[in-house]
Amino acid sequence: MSDSPFLRLPAELRELIYNHVLVFTISHKLRRLFSRGHLSTYLLDASPYSFPVSLLQTCRLIHSEATPILYTRNTFTAHPELLTSLPCLLAPERPIRSPRVTRLIQRWYIGVRLDIDPPYSRDAVSRAFTGVKSLVIEPYQPMFDPVEPRGALRLFEGVRGVRRAKVLMTFGGDGWGKYAEWLEDAIRADVDAEVEEYPEGSDVEED
Repeated sequence: MSDSPFLRLPAELRELIYNHVLVFTISHKLRRLFSRGHLSTYLLDASPYSFPVSLLQTCRLIHSEATPILYTRNTFTAHPELLTSLPCLLAPERPIRSPRVTRLIQRWYIGVRLDIDPPYSRDAVSRAFTGVKSLVIEPYQPMFDPVEPRGALRLFEGVRGVRRAKVLMTFGGDGWGKYAEWLEDAIRADVDAEVEEYPEGSDVEED
């Protein structure tokens, strides 16, 4: 591969090409459909989001240059139970199993189901996501029955030091939105910052 025209390009140009090929803009709607099993994995092979395994296996130099770009600049979907273990780019049936590359991931999306007890603890959530570059949290409930909205989301109240935090509150009224804004601010706070607790009297209610 040493005589490859691609490898004779300046490193800066190769990086631009890696970015074009390996960094995906995936809508939250599409990520939601795949993560909840509403879209077939077969669709992934014909989509622009198929995992570029062949490129990474071309040669050692390309692997070493491209791997950090793939894993640090894309948003990955966290596992619904194991959090940052066994994440995926889109399809849960195709998890990333290597702890070495999983540690490179800095941008996360997680769906949080509100109508069941979460299978993880507040400490586990804080360890998993504190200090990452981006965290998108999307709470949801399969049915429209009343739920205790802060139940599962409380576990994220200890996360700190995230550069970009977004809570995608797609249902509920003003109370839900105010809590989502408070949670985003808390997650973006410095790691050692003292964050005032969300007022219990302002608990979220369905409108």
